[in-house]
Amino acid sequence: RFNKSAPYKLDISNLASKDAKLIEENLRTTLDNCTWAVIPGTDTLINMVSIRQMIRGVLSYINFHFKFLFQYANSLKIVYTFNVPTMATDGFRVLINPGFVKWLYDTAQVGGVMFVFIHELFHCLVDHPARMKKDGRYLSNHSIANEAADNEINYLIEQLTDEEGEVMFEDATEICGGCL
Repeated sequence: RFNKSAPYKLDISNLASKDAKLIEENLRTTLDNCTWAVIPGTDTLINMVSIRQMIRGVLSYINFHFKFLFQYANSLKIVYTFNVPTMATDGFRVLINPGFVKWLYDTAQVGGVMFVFIHELFHCLVDHPARMKKDGRYLSNHSIANEAADNEINYLIEQLTDEEGEVMFEDATEICGGCL
């Protein structure tokens, strides 16, 4: 049942236990091929088709403005999952939480989604996933190192300019909620 004032809301409280169990099982699987997904622990319904279209639009923008970054982006697998709070990368994949993308779009429009996606690509470009590990295990100060890496990347992205020399992502870190 949809709430007309909030089109992304779905009331699942009256579903039969069998249906609720199917939804729970769906949440544990990858979201790559589904049309709709419910954010775990909520009744918020996400249109996965529009999320994937938005990410394809971000990739088109990257292709037009940053060809070197686009070629790199195409070498990574994009995985839609609720297993990360925002977006993340392991150097081989970009993990995208669709609930975060929806929130980010509602907060900062598509520019915010672009900024965070490019942020994850920059982590890969400067080899942060590998540098955060020693002997295959995360460093003991991983959260501090990750925050420093995020600050470095955000600074670099906020310096990017378009063909006319205009800064493309000015104040994006603040608009997107700080360190990612």
